[in-house]
Amino acid sequence: MLTNRRRTSAKIFALSVALCCFLALAGAMPALAQAVPHYKVDPSWPKPLPNNWMLANAPALFVDKNDHIWISNRPRQLAMDDAAAAQTPPIGECCIPAPTLVEFDVQGNVLKSWGGPGYVPDWPILEHGLFIDGEGNFWIGGNYQGGNTAALLTAPIPKPKDPSLGDRQVLKFSPDGKLLLEIGHPSSAPMNNQDTSILGAPSEVFVDDAAHEVYIADGYLNRRVVVYDSNSGAFKRGWGAYGMPLSQIENGKAPA
Repeated sequence: MLTNRRRTSAKIFALSVALCCFLALAGAMPALAQAVPHYKVDPSWPKPLPNNWMLANAPALFVDKNDHIWISNRPRQLAMDDAAAAQTPPIGECCIPAPTLVEFDVQGNVLKSWGGPGYVPDWPILEHGLFIDGEGNFWIGGNYQGGNTAALLTAPIPKPKDPSLGDRQVLKFSPDGKLLLEIGHPSSAPMNNQDTSILGAPSEVFVDDAAHEVYIADGYLNRRVVVYDSNSGAFKRGWGAYGMPLSQIENGKAPA
């Protein structure tokens, strides 16, 4: 009698475990299915641009705290045929290079635009990287390394004062586009991972609002991460791959 009860209890326990496992698996299956989103291109986004504009290469995009989408594009890299209306004389009805920074709402409407070659004296030749900090300030870099004028395609865009100078700077602008800070400056100096007075064609920027620090991935010419005070621009620290001190980073071409 006791043996039969034990057998019955064991069967009930086994069935209970099996049922729990089944329910757990069944409950997890919809969650697993929902964990993989499926995206579809929206051909209606963005809406047609105003002012006969056309966007060029877009190296950066940022979504601000209002869920507005800021696109950074490179007016200097819009092909001359695409900027036909901007030629002198015009060689076609379309188009005119858009400003570098264009703000869109979620529906794809243009809300605001500013910036571009000549906007400030040291505006990057080839824009690269965009970050909007907690105060709404814009941080913009560039990755032009100097001398490669073939990368500058559009005739009506103001030419660089000196094409031999590379983008060795990051610029900080207020929410309304006023220049607040410049870290580094245009230069033709060679790679130098120990020199923190200029950058090396920086690729990306990140701002730690709480610490008032800006992290710069530096970059296309140098091989380091450098950190500056986001208000004063004073250098604070930096490192290379695997935490290597700046003093130990080699200068010169990377091995193939």
